[in-house]
Amino acid sequence: MIRTETVVLRAWQDNDIPSLQALRNDIPLQQALMSVPRPNSPGAVRDWLNRKTQSADSVFFVLADKDSDAVLGYVQLAKIDTVHRHAALGICLSPAQHGAGVATEACRGLFAYALHTLGLHKIVLEVLAGNGRAVRFYKKIGFAEVGRWKDHFLQDQHWHDVLLMEKVLTP
Repeated sequence: MIRTETVVLRAWQDNDIPSLQALRNDIPLQQALMSVPRPNSPGAVRDWLNRKTQSADSVFFVLADKDSDAVLGYVQLAKIDTVHRHAALGICLSPAQHGAGVATEACRGLFAYALHTLGLHKIVLEVLAGNGRAVRFYKKIGFAEVGRWKDHFLQDQHWHDVLLMEKVLTP
């Protein structure tokens, strides 16, 4: 468990499944995350959570309110490479929490864990170039754009560019 000033990053619990199911079934949110939206039953969400938490090359945390323990979203580090010491960031936040500082706090806690517990040197991510809000957020927390894949992601019968971003972790 990782505690910050306002949020807790913790393991998932059975009572989180309805909130996580709502996030997984939010089509615009999933499209912004470059996910292929599909219907998610409680069982499908449980299977997804089990896959995420049992993978040897990833860590997954539910983001919860520090006081109420209400689910605010989730974060993950995937494709953890312990030799080259980098991983890929994934973050999903309830639209009601956008702009409230939750993502900044969650990333602060996750990056400290990545540096001090996992010994990582760098975090990378992919984001739709047209997702200006996300791109501004990532730049605000120290990510730099290092590349662009042109016409890389097909969504709604349109091709979209994907930005490649990275952040070097410092003690």
